[in-house]
Amino acid sequence: KRREVCRKAENAECTKAEEDRKQAEARTALARARVKETKAACMQAEAAMVEARRRKDQAEADFKRAEEEEAEYRCVEAALAAAATVRRRAEEVEVDLMRTKAEVAAAKARAASRRRAEGGAEASGGLTESDPVRQLVARLHGGSELGQAGRRNALAEVRRLASHSDVDRVALVNAGVVEPLVQLLRTGNAEENTAAAGALKNLARNVDNQVTIADAGAVEPLVQLLRTGNAEGKTEAAGALCCLAVNADNKVIIADAGAVEPLVQLLRTGNAEGMFEAAGALISLSINDDNKVIIADAGAVEPLVQLLRTGNAEGKIKAATALMNLARNSDNQVTIANAGAVEPLLQLLRTGNVQGKTIAAGALGNLAIN
Repeated sequence: KRREVCRKAENAECTKAEEDRKQAEARTALARARVKETKAACMQAEAAMVEARRRKDQAEADFKRAEEEEAEYRCVEAALAAAATVRRRAEEVEVDLMRTKAEVAAAKARAASRRRAEGGAEASGGLTESDPVRQLVARLHGGSELGQAGRRNALAEVRRLASHSDVDRVALVNAGVVEPLVQLLRTGNAEENTAAAGALKNLARNVDNQVTIADAGAVEPLVQLLRTGNAEGKTEAAGALCCLAVNADNKVIIADAGAVEPLVQLLRTGNAEGMFEAAGALISLSINDDNKVIIADAGAVEPLVQLLRTGNAEGKIKAATALMNLARNSDNQVTIANAGAVEPLLQLLRTGNVQGKTIAAGALGNLAIN
């Protein structure tokens, strides 16, 4: 009986020990599962921390970009305000210019007549319609005793004298210098073409001479020189057309003669001086509303934007001025913006000189109307 009791007790203890072992194993498995879950949670927490850092960096970048955009927006607001002022001032100046243009021309004519009456060159330091001037004109016609060398020297002298003053320019034109210059544009060699175009450019700085030169038929051979001349000839032709295009009627004549296309080509492929003169001519032509469309259709916007990006200070101002004029046309506003002009205009507004900033503001103001 004692052995049976002991056996039963031993069996009970074994059973209890087995149950304890199983419970211990279950607790161990549960603990391992919890450790595994804890590790997974830690990995998730680390991933969440990495994502949080990324979002923080992104938020900081977004904030910085927002600050930059806000600064640019303020700059544009200032540009628009300045553009409105420039536009109002330009309108006032245009009215004043139209009102005084005739008075200025008449005053210059009276002054030239008075100087000639008071003794011409001795009284004013300029030229008169004297025998030497007429001899200079005769040399341009190429007398047999002088020939090509005489014409070359006469061209250089006319070009030099025409760069001095308005009195000299008027005296030369009154002496009949325009006709032989136009003839040399048509029939001279490359050197004579270039020199004649340069002389006409200097003479055309006088407002009355602009009409005389155009009436003498200079526009057509100047456009031809612009198409087929050498680099220097194209530059001088563009400069002459630029001066002639100051006159309102000449703007139409020059555009009708087909000058816009070769001017745009010179703007694309010319040297620095050629691009500068081409941009100047397009500025004068683009004041006319019809010419705004012609110039844009000829593809001028893209090379103007390129000049605005990469040109020197004067070139950038010329390009911005041409774009400002073109941007007064509603269709051109879209074309100019799509060509990427806004960014370099803003850059000129930030870093240019006073004139450059004013022109850039005016161009941005015209673009902002759209």
